[in-house]
Amino acid sequence: MAILKLFYVCFIGIVYYTRHCVAKKQFRGAVYAHALVLPDFRNQTVSRQYALDSMQKNMIIFEEQTKIAKLKGADIIVFPEDGLYGFGYASREALYPYLEMIPDPKKTSWNPCMEGPAEDIMVQRNLSCMARNNNIYVVANMGDAQDCKGKPKCPPDGRWQFNTDVVFDSNGTLVARYHKENLFLFETRAFDTPSKVEKIDFITFDTMFGRFGVFTCFDVLFKEPAISLVEKYDVDTIVFPTAWMNMLPLFSAVEFHSAWAMGMGVNYLAANIQLPQIRMTGSGVYSATGARDYMFNESVPATGQLLITDLDVNPKRKPFKEVKNSPSNEIKSSEYKSSEVFKSQLFGDMFNFKQISKEEEINTVCHNKLCCKAKYYISANPSMASDELYALGAFDGLHTLEGQYYLQICVLLKCANLSHSSCGQPTTQANTKFTNLTLTGTHSTQYIFPEVLLTNNQLSMNEFEFTPEKELLARSGFSQPLLTAALFGRDYDRDTEDNNPLTSGTTNCAFGCMSFGFLVVLTTFVVIGLNIGIESLVNNATITDNIVCK
Repeated sequence: MAILKLFYVCFIGIVYYTRHCVAKKQFRGAVYAHALVLPDFRNQTVSRQYALDSMQKNMIIFEEQTKIAKLKGADIIVFPEDGLYGFGYASREALYPYLEMIPDPKKTSWNPCMEGPAEDIMVQRNLSCMARNNNIYVVANMGDAQDCKGKPKCPPDGRWQFNTDVVFDSNGTLVARYHKENLFLFETRAFDTPSKVEKIDFITFDTMFGRFGVFTCFDVLFKEPAISLVEKYDVDTIVFPTAWMNMLPLFSAVEFHSAWAMGMGVNYLAANIQLPQIRMTGSGVYSATGARDYMFNESVPATGQLLITDLDVNPKRKPFKEVKNSPSNEIKSSEYKSSEVFKSQLFGDMFNFKQISKEEEINTVCHNKLCCKAKYYISANPSMASDELYALGAFDGLHTLEGQYYLQICVLLKCANLSHSSCGQPTTQANTKFTNLTLTGTHSTQYIFPEVLLTNNQLSMNEFEFTPEKELLARSGFSQPLLTAALFGRDYDRDTEDNNPLTSGTTNCAFGCMSFGFLVVLTTFVVIGLNIGIESLVNNATITDNIVCK
């Protein structure tokens, strides 16, 4: 009998260990592309009750989608940036009624769902109970107001306000709080930058299905905290609330986010606002080897969409190699004919381009120290359409439009029309199929993100690879006509305090900015307190350049 009891105890111990101590090999991730319900009065200070009632319209949708995600087996769900209260607030005071004081989970263990209903923690309580009642991790974006009276750099209103991501575990406990570091243009009117009042926080949380890192929208362009989360904190998966406005050819949400996941060798759960009338669309679940599921829907009126798919707990992350060019990839001077090069602007940067015209060819173009080579084959049936122009482009230098940072980009793209000056301008339709493509570059940076976008803003699913040698390789080409293939290099080492707009005071809206003229119009509307809806604002102004990662 004693032996049987001992066996039983050991058996129970093994079962417990298996369930609670051995990490899963896969998990099911969900993101929700949310058709935001905007509050009506964002240009004036409202009551706390009005703010709660406004946010509840979005919260009800979050609750419904969380239940559906759990029924479909999801372990974690991510909601977009600004998904509860929207954006476009005229001042700190106008946003304040929507904020709550969020405790630091590193210092305090707190489960809001176990607290009684209270007006000052209602948003956190609802999110906590969503997680607890559905046994699922919940990632959402909200506002944090922290008292700072008597502290250095405290604003005159006596509080710090942060754009904040919160994570609640499947028991409803707050396990992560991240204050967005890299604020986009308008956000500085209502939010504080963490590093200017405290410090940059590198936020991770551990689960039975891997280690997760958290950052928000505009953060993806900068080294901190995004790159360090992968390199120094060894995260497997990024959760990424965003309010992203698309701009072709390089900054479609699904295009860039999937490229970042491949370039860094991690999983990436990106939840975007769904407001296609202002070019906000594109959410996805991405892995280290490519997109697993995504949506890009420009239909109006906007409708939300839930994406759910399985991901590996430990993605096969390729270690960064020292950037060296193999003999086969070296650019020979005889290959580069400067007489065939023309210049055209892409996202404010003057690229060197070379037109491609043959069905099969090796083309090379250089700019400063970067040379780009494309080896390709275009289907003879149909061959390159007579009304389509493709070009290979290179840019190596300081980007200066509405912000300053160093880029090294190789890109093969379809031009908007048959004029050279249209190369780099937005276009969404193509008819030319590439049945083989190898794109390489002599980048000096190791931070390279491989982008492929096909006609109608669709991603290439499992049709290309990003090699350890930093080649974009499509051995059998693409199933649909090509819009863009690029090796987007971000040269952080050349950034300095002097040219970093986040520290020098220069306005940076690289991933998400509108034309200067439109910004002036929009700012004027907000400042003078006009209550204008997004639809009417868009209908009465022309967005001509750049993108907004609000």
